[in-house]
Amino acid sequence: MGGAFTRAGGERVGLIAAWDGSAWHPLGAGFDSLSSDSGTCQWAVYPAIHALAEYRGELIAGGSFRLTAAGDTVHCLARWDGSAWRPLGGGMGSIASDCAPPWVYALTVWNGDLIVGGSFRTAGGQPIARVARWDGTSWHAMGSGWTTTWGGSVWELAVTADGELIAAGWLQEPGVNFNKWQIASWNGTDWEQIGPDLTWISTPSVYTVFPLGPDHLLGGAFTGDVDGDTMNYVTILRCNSTTAVADGAPAPAVRLRAVGPNPFLGSTAIAFDLPRDAARLALEVHDLAGRRVCTLHQGPAAAGAHVVRWGGRRDDGRPAPPGVYFARLRAGDEARSLRLVRLE
Repeated sequence: MGGAFTRAGGERVGLIAAWDGSAWHPLGAGFDSLSSDSGTCQWAVYPAIHALAEYRGELIAGGSFRLTAAGDTVHCLARWDGSAWRPLGGGMGSIASDCAPPWVYALTVWNGDLIVGGSFRTAGGQPIARVARWDGTSWHAMGSGWTTTWGGSVWELAVTADGELIAAGWLQEPGVNFNKWQIASWNGTDWEQIGPDLTWISTPSVYTVFPLGPDHLLGGAFTGDVDGDTMNYVTILRCNSTTAVADGAPAPAVRLRAVGPNPFLGSTAIAFDLPRDAARLALEVHDLAGRRVCTLHQGPAAAGAHVVRWGGRRDDGRPAPPGVYFARLRAGDEARSLRLVRLE
């Protein structure tokens, strides 16, 4: 768990703590709670961790911190190598004319790369704004990336069951210096607005996105009107209308995906989408040897989106040891699997 705190359950920690099922523990020395990049206006910035993700077997932390507690400069982005927090790609930064400091608000993994979103103007010293892609070796821009001086912030990144990358927040149309977008989709070369324009008293923002099959559940500071329906703070954005499947066309597939956190300490959420009712569906957790550890669902399931939680325990109630597990779903003739990592 990351945030803006220095104690967890009485233990001294540095903005991040690990829960082992019964008590909180520090995750290394953590981060310096007094040091941050303040920008040229010297804004009062409170160091905090805003996002966590797993990338290539390592835990990645993003936020508004500058130093680890051990004194390493990381600039808003760091990786846990199993024993200490290390810099990742030179971190994120601002430019000389920027008043506001750089922050990282969102992390996700898409097509094997780490995607970083936030309020920054450089990545590893390169001029990359608001959203950047790390391939394990170097940084890459993603389209124009909302490069205007006051281009807002990417508050949330999400990957849909179809593999679509979504960015949300307080965004602007690339090259236009006014509020325009709040949610956008990556088309392979640049960002495209999805959904209607949203409004607010000053700066409309979408803070969180949760994919619901073909739709998106949005939450934030916004209002709007779509087909006569008023939206205030939360809405479901219908991205695809229901259409019949043409003769000979492939039927929609069963999908299994991680909601998170993953890796996890206490519990994790797993989602599956069914295009039609299933008379018998099994969702189980297995260890690396293929042995069943826990049954999460056994029986019929209705069409639609479903979310279940695994609390890291066996069927008999005993805690499962830390390690790699696989969630396996069987619905009719279709089977899916998902890798899960339980931390110590």
